[in-house]
Amino acid sequence: MIDLHTHFLPEMDDGAKNVDESILMLREAYKQGVSVCAGTSHIVLHSESNIEAFLKKRDNAIVSLRKKLVGSENLVPKLIYGAEVFLDNDISKYNGVEKLCLTGTNLLLVEFPTREYNPEYAEWLYSLTLKGIVPVIAHFERYSYINELLDDLDSVNVAYQMNAKTVMKNSWFKFILGLYYHEKKVLISSDMHNMGLRKTCMKKAYDKICKYYSKEVAGDFFENTASQLISTVFIK
Repeated sequence: MIDLHTHFLPEMDDGAKNVDESILMLREAYKQGVSVCAGTSHIVLHSESNIEAFLKKRDNAIVSLRKKLVGSENLVPKLIYGAEVFLDNDISKYNGVEKLCLTGTNLLLVEFPTREYNPEYAEWLYSLTLKGIVPVIAHFERYSYINELLDDLDSVNVAYQMNAKTVMKNSWFKFILGLYYHEKKVLISSDMHNMGLRKTCMKKAYDKICKYYSKEVAGDFFENTASQLISTVFIK
């Protein structure tokens, strides 16, 4: 499985509190069958300086994690890094926004405000695609304006990420399958934040899809779509 939305990096946001928790999270993900894991810490982007400050902080967190992982790298997934960018303005206007894409890819994880729908959201995402960036909408199921987004993004090159915990809720099955059969790019990630209530549950969600639908559908949701979207250099 490939997990493109997590908060395992230590002391970056409301995710892992320290390096020890980061490692526990990654080892649990690996045990559940995750082969590639992306650290996508939160960022609110209102200027180019926010990008540079974030990258510096992220680099420090990565160094701390790597030091603690020396000798046990084979017990965790392959690690790549990006950001979960809050889309409260046209982030395409900031020089260097592409630096927030997942390692070696043109994929950018974006999170919408939860307030009422703003038609400019679709325009902002389209502006990102003009820069060669493919927006991945984080935890798509959370937004009350899903239908408006789907309509406005119908011809925009985006991907839809949904959380594994959502798959555990029967009420969402029909919706997820609807997107899939309408040939939308749908991928399921953990959005794990800790080893408590927001622990990864990728294996349980995968098994449920296999049981009620098929291994083929589960494979697309949990690996194939993500594999097609990210640089194949990480899939070995």
